[in-house]
Amino acid sequence: MRFGVGKKTDLLSPEERAIVDRLERGAIDAAEAGRLLIDSVKRAETASVTAAADSPDEAEAEIDPNETPEEAKARELVERIAREVDAELGR
Repeated sequence: MRFGVGKKTDLLSPEERAIVDRLERGAIDAAEAGRLLIDSVKRAETASVTAAADSPDEAEAEIDPNETPEEAKARELVERIAREVDAELGR
């Protein structure tokens, strides 16, 4: 199984790409790949929180008191993908 290596639709970070490559080669199973990808996302979220702490105005603008933790993670993922697409398209 291949996951679009080298295509413009490949929006994975280098770390995420390495995990998927290991999965494709059969070096790790799906459960291990899932755990590693979740850990990768958690590290990215921690980095995002740290960056947000450096610019409190932006962090306060993003906080929605009615947003569930799952919704927050989904929003952050969509925002990250949008930034990556914008960067690829040169916007």
